[in-house]
Amino acid sequence: MPESDATTVWNGRVRVVWASGADARNAVLRRLREDAGVPDDSIAHECPTCGSTMHGPLRTSSGTTVLSLSHAGDLTVGAIARADDAASVGIDVEADRGAARLTELAALFAPREPPTLREWTMIEAVVKADGRGLRIAPTDIRFDGTTARIAGRAPIEVSTAAAPEGYLISVAIDPRGQFRRAPGWAR
Repeated sequence: MPESDATTVWNGRVRVVWASGADARNAVLRRLREDAGVPDDSIAHECPTCGSTMHGPLRTSSGTTVLSLSHAGDLTVGAIARADDAASVGIDVEADRGAARLTELAALFAPREPPTLREWTMIEAVVKADGRGLRIAPTDIRFDGTTARIAGRAPIEVSTAAAPEGYLISVAIDPRGQFRRAPGWAR
């Protein structure tokens, strides 16, 4: 696997970066900020529900970008977009285990079939872009091609992204600016 790499999706609206190793999180955040032209922005977690700084959506100090992180083993992936292009972004990465259904999630999806790993990464990216995480029942998300629909909100765009060998990455954005921002978010 490369030490780090980057790619773009949606005609350059979202930048995806990954790195592995002990300092992967910091390396990804540094590269995302540099690529977006905001190298001096600080980044913080802020949970809109409980106010914790240990979890919840990431935010930048300038408010000019939106970003998301995900981890699988020692691999960290991140996505960043300009706030003018997206109200929010979500990303998920998983180690590729093939195309079989995730039977360990069968109870969560019953009576429907559980998702494949690719479908699960798309669900995880969407709930991050929505901002509520898994407080949204995964079964409440409906996919129509590259559009994810959740009752009561505007559609979210979802796509796969290039990934290091042995991993799957999905990215989602709320392009319409109808995301309910947590306090402290600038537009």
